[in-house]
Amino acid sequence: SMKMNPRSVHLLVVAVDWKTPLGRNKFGQCTRYLAGLDPSKGEVFVSVDVMPSVLRLPPNPKQPIIMSGLGTGLAPYRAFVQERKYQKEMGMDVGPVVLYFGSRHRHQEWLYGDEWEAYHAEGLVTRLGLAFSRDQD
Repeated sequence: SMKMNPRSVHLLVVAVDWKTPLGRNKFGQCTRYLAGLDPSKGEVFVSVDVMPSVLRLPPNPKQPIIMSGLGTGLAPYRAFVQERKYQKEMGMDVGPVVLYFGSRHRHQEWLYGDEWEAYHAEGLVTRLGLAFSRDQD
């Protein structure tokens, strides 16, 4: 949310890598660039274009939000919940927020999981519907 983070842009990036049929390791262009940055040597800056989104919150903060996604698809939803948190902190009544999320492994792909669970514990996210297909223990 621009209101919660007015001086920074938060990126949600997942490393992309694969082996070709000939056994060569390949990496996504952005993944390779970001993985090569070394924040231990000082602040890291990257160029980012902020574009208008087709995803928008309902005009009335009391209207419910139902979100469904996986992986990096959570990025706009995180901003939505941050915006609702900001609205609530400003004294506005906010409606229910529901998130359905699925991936293979909770420990690898539940991105910002602690943050989502904290939002749920405080009642901002009213329902977390989670499914992790490879975690059958």
